[in-house]
Amino acid sequence: MEKNKVQKEAFMILMQNSLTNTYYVYEQEEKIPDYMYRNWCNMKSCYEKLGGNDYIHVLDEKMKSWDFEKTDILKK
Repeated sequence: MEKNKVQKEAFMILMQNSLTNTYYVYEQEEKIPDYMYRNWCNMKSCYEKLGGNDYIHVLDEKMKSWDFEKTDILKK
């Protein structure tokens, strides 16, 4: 494998792992802070642009029914 392809694959695995971990941290309460959900959406968008198309979409659909805890971290 060429170096760039290996780096891209490694980066995709790290993003997938981070997205999965974020999901499972908040899954039991089905509630996620607004800033974490924004981070999730931004990372998922990058993941998709790089070709990620796995079970992350299933987790994303489940998260859409969760409560979003409003914090003072995001001003918007």
